[in-house]
Amino acid sequence: MTDPNTVRAMLQLQRAGIIPNMGPSGVPSPFPPNGPPPSQGAGQGGAGQAPPLDFSALLNQMGPMGLGSAPPTGPPSMPVADPATRFAPQLQQLRDMGFTDEARNLQALQATNGNVNAAIERLFM
Repeated sequence: MTDPNTVRAMLQLQRAGIIPNMGPSGVPSPFPPNGPPPSQGAGQGGAGQAPPLDFSALLNQMGPMGLGSAPPTGPPSMPVADPATRFAPQLQQLRDMGFTDEARNLQALQATNGNVNAAIERLFM
């Protein structure tokens, strides 16, 4: 924040009470402001005060994303095919290149999720 116009605008917003607790660098201060506590009880909004934030609705919406405590819901996953069937084209590529150990080839393909180049690197190790 080196632009003087931006700094002036931020100071005006801070003075107007729109962005309280703003630090000198333009970053919100992580500490509560020094001053007398509000005269009203907790949770009561007075004139000119913003109502307290309720994050429960936000957390409930985030539940399906796997961020909440509930497990994600969705369509049931498809059954996993036999690895030899699933990686048949890749196994054939490895056979064509001279890798004849079917079990090692399949193990390398499973470890690399079917990436033939990465499977070859694993086979050479």
